[in-house]
Amino acid sequence: MKKILLSLIVAVAAITTAFGQVFMAAPARPANAPAEGELEWIQLCDPTVEEVAGVGTQAEGIDLGAGMTFSSSFLTDYNGKSLSVVAICLYTPLTDVTVEVKKGDINNGETLFTKKVGILAAGWNYIKLDTPVAIDGSSDISILYKGKDTTKFPLAFDGKKGSAPKGSAFLSTQGAAFEEDLQFGALMIRALVGGDESGLANSVVLSELQSANYIKKGEAAKFTLTLANNTFSTVESITLASEINGNKTEKEITFDTPIAANDKYAYEFESEALQENTTFKFAVTKVNGADNPTAANVLEKVVSVYEGEDAVQRTILIEKYTGQACPNCPAGETAILKAIEGQEEHVARIDHHTYYTDLFSINESSKLAQFFGANYAPACAMDRTTQEDRNSLPADYRGIIWHPGYMTADMVANEISKPAFVSINIESEFKSETRELTVKVTGKSALDMTGKKMNVVLTQSGYIAQQSGAGANYEFNDFPIIFLTDYKGDAMTADADGNYEMEFTCTIKDSYSNSQGTRKVDYSQLKLVAFVTDWSTKDNSEVYNAAVAKVDAEVGINDTEAAGVRFYAADSKVAVEGNCTEMSVYDVTGAQVVNENLNGLYIVKAVVDGKTYTQKVVVR
Repeated sequence: MKKILLSLIVAVAAITTAFGQVFMAAPARPANAPAEGELEWIQLCDPTVEEVAGVGTQAEGIDLGAGMTFSSSFLTDYNGKSLSVVAICLYTPLTDVTVEVKKGDINNGETLFTKKVGILAAGWNYIKLDTPVAIDGSSDISILYKGKDTTKFPLAFDGKKGSAPKGSAFLSTQGAAFEEDLQFGALMIRALVGGDESGLANSVVLSELQSANYIKKGEAAKFTLTLANNTFSTVESITLASEINGNKTEKEITFDTPIAANDKYAYEFESEALQENTTFKFAVTKVNGADNPTAANVLEKVVSVYEGEDAVQRTILIEKYTGQACPNCPAGETAILKAIEGQEEHVARIDHHTYYTDLFSINESSKLAQFFGANYAPACAMDRTTQEDRNSLPADYRGIIWHPGYMTADMVANEISKPAFVSINIESEFKSETRELTVKVTGKSALDMTGKKMNVVLTQSGYIAQQSGAGANYEFNDFPIIFLTDYKGDAMTADADGNYEMEFTCTIKDSYSNSQGTRKVDYSQLKLVAFVTDWSTKDNSEVYNAAVAKVDAEVGINDTEAAGVRFYAADSKVAVEGNCTEMSVYDVTGAQVVNENLNGLYIVKAVVDGKTYTQKVVVR
């Protein structure tokens, strides 16, 4: 598939992100387009083009609309005929769609037909009018659709610039008025005015295939296959063709509840127990006993099978997109805290301030928000992936970016329970004299490291400042101060056994400033968040595992021996020698522990004569 990135600017009033990108795709012609000459259409597009332009915004969950107006002078040649079926071709699906036929102006004309449909699938869709619309050539006729963009770039043009005489293409976002735009040719919209329409029926498109990426050896893979009925017939049965590691089978499926016209159905099933990495391919070859015209539409999924010893405990990454000016963000934070309660030790957090520039905003957060389409607040991402238990949420909140108000403890627990195949250990050393922080990240991976990225971010918590909706004494936590890696991450390599080691350094300032003011650094509230991820596209940036460690970076720490303080291990706990008035013990993740029955490496802090001293102690 050939892809060409172009720029597109459309003047629409109520838009938060302009139509920003265009993909030109070349799948020959849509697989379910009827052969030319069999039917009679009114059309300004060229349905035989080999390149279809998919146009859309840079964000999911946006209300999109598109329409094609046929001028009265063009329709004169069709006087006496009637529109019976509307055909709409999309580049990627739209859900919760309204299709309309209007007489006169596309924004204010008389509505002749309207219908709500569950989905318009990729490729051609056929919507039957309840009552045919007669053509008399006295006024323009517009065919338009509006829906939710839950994928990307759904609006399809024929790509032939200026190719639509006697008509105009129109675009709309977020309910604003339709604005004319013909720079990418004619919209792929047409209407049937003659011929046998039955040939357009009985078609099913495979819209989405979901399953876990990793399955423990000996367990079955569970699948959810979304079937889109892209025609006006009711689908009572299909033949599902499966190819599993090259072995082909077919299964007849009869639905207890038939799939309604222009609607979708989630078909759930599971495989046999898997013993090796398995490639699954699915296609629908027959619909209601007849050949499916979209049988060439194949979805593929590779499921990796792992041995139990390869899996390690997962720490998930929750990123929140927020801002001081966001009045609803405190409620979003409350929802996250409620969802992770009791599971905090397996959760890493970063709060990106991207809802307008505020005291805690940094460039890297802004770049991430733009890349992932986080254009509202509060918003969040969990491991930069979609979770199957969000499939029941509104379409806006099933993607990478969603609203934290929908986060639940079960969602968090399910994500934590997924196996991870790369371990992450963080060690750090801070030199108070130079403010230099050295961070070493080590671990072992059972993953192919090609394309994998290490991300290391220094965050601060416990900062009190003004927050819209919460007042002047709101506590800000987990906001990033320094990205020790590129915001996309740094490339990783590993030895033959999967072991890796990476080192990073940075200098921590006493304060940081931007256009909104200056904030001081509280050295006792610093944490390091490290995570391994892919970085290629918005939909392929999965976080494979994460880790959190507290930074021992109190300013003014003196040498413990010079101060007459000594920490040592005794009787499975940490003991201190010297005039110590306060002492606390932490594990390597920064969590405070009870000073008894210890085993391993610990960080000890003590207060002597009003000064804080820190040292690492190994207890055996």
